[in-house]
Amino acid sequence: MKKFNSLAFPLDIVVEKPSDLDKKADRERLLDAISQTLSSSLPLDIDLEVLRRIPSMMREQDFSLQVVIVTLRERLDVVAAGQAVCYGIAIDLGTTNLVAWLFDLKTFKKIDVRETVNPQTSIASDVLSRIHESMKGRGEELHRLMIEGVNALVGQLCAANGVASRDIFALTVAG
Repeated sequence: MKKFNSLAFPLDIVVEKPSDLDKKADRERLLDAISQTLSSSLPLDIDLEVLRRIPSMMREQDFSLQVVIVTLRERLDVVAAGQAVCYGIAIDLGTTNLVAWLFDLKTFKKIDVRETVNPQTSIASDVLSRIHESMKGRGEELHRLMIEGVNALVGQLCAANGVASRDIFALTVAG
């Protein structure tokens, strides 16, 4: 079984054209082409919104497509087709700072990095003090601050690089 290095990756696929002797449905035709290309025995499926666009895309692009595949647990899902770009973001939730890196998942190159102060420092400067504040009933506030901080940082990273949120297919967070 093939191992995958990324949680999301683009894949160029050439699908066999239908013929008088091969009348498989477009879905099966695409799934077969992906399975052969990846040499994987993992279950594979196609997102319903993508599946609805596949027949016309295949014919418009002469049965040559670029798809975005994500690995979810022990399965693969086609989540986009005809996608020109595919990005991922890695986030480090530090005690003092939040850092986010933007990666091009086609080339596996780092595009940009942004950093900001962890907004939870407005309540307490260290983790133990934040735990104490959480036990005193401020847990939801700490959570809200972290979510707002991460969203703002990702928004800045995307805006600075002209990246639309719909083009981000993977997010990894460590703290």
